[in-house]
Amino acid sequence: MNWAEDAGRYFRGTKLGRLGTAASILAALVGVMAAATACGESPSRPAPSPSATASPGASALPSPAPTASSETTTVLVYFMRGSYLGTAHRQVAATTAIARAAMGELLSGPTSLESQAGLDSRIPTGTKVLGLSVSGHVATVNLSSEFSNSGSPSSALARLAQVTFTLTHLPGVSRVQFQFQGQVLTRLLGAPVRLDEPVQRSDFEEVLPPIFVELPAPGDALGTSLRVEGSADVFEAQFRIELRDSGGNLVLSEPVMATSGSGQRGSFDATFVYRTNYPGLGQLTAFDLSAKDGSRIDTVSIPVVLTAS
Repeated sequence: MNWAEDAGRYFRGTKLGRLGTAASILAALVGVMAAATACGESPSRPAPSPSATASPGASALPSPAPTASSETTTVLVYFMRGSYLGTAHRQVAATTAIARAAMGELLSGPTSLESQAGLDSRIPTGTKVLGLSVSGHVATVNLSSEFSNSGSPSSALARLAQVTFTLTHLPGVSRVQFQFQGQVLTRLLGAPVRLDEPVQRSDFEEVLPPIFVELPAPGDALGTSLRVEGSADVFEAQFRIELRDSGGNLVLSEPVMATSGSGQRGSFDATFVYRTNYPGLGQLTAFDLSAKDGSRIDTVSIPVVLTAS
């Protein structure tokens, strides 16, 4: 299946379907990429970074609101963007087994649209969830042998982080106890995280980018305003965002402040109103400016759907 078909499948059946066919979405993306290239930007250039936020091990974001249909809800799943974590949003059927549903989406890997946005998975193909339960704020997940059979310390750390962040975003879950074929290991493939006790988000500072955008995610519809949420560890706690529409026009350029920075990770949550006559698939770019020469650093780009205003 090509990208345009995948994008059409991704948007059909949701409110995004009103914004155009897969072909028009693809055309919009091409326009955005061309405009970004003309400005000397790299739309899919990955980000870099440090720590977890506010309460250790717990998500800084509230659980995503249910979608328009009471039959579905949205879960956050975490992939890798280069050496650092990135976020994807998935709609799943309403269920009491939301943790298992989120893990199912994680193990399915990125969609084509998410891959175009630079996301990939370090979880080995064929990995299965053999058991999953939640008790006392701890999710215990039992994974098949594929997860632990082979890999480098860095890839093992990344796959552990993907599972930990996905499960700790769920309500009431702050830590994860890993099992592999029913066995608890002290470490996995040399990764620098002890697994003989539950782990939390703060154990994975090494794979957090300086600017960690958890909302929006690739393919999200913005409505008539842009809300950005996540965490950052940047100089003087400030970075910038830009929003371009489907015609490549710059419709928003604003600073964003985190609650702390310069060596300490802080959270951010900001909303901006934008206007455009070119709805469709545009691009959000978050970046910091180098104190040395003013160049863009720690850049992350996310394709998003804009609404005409």
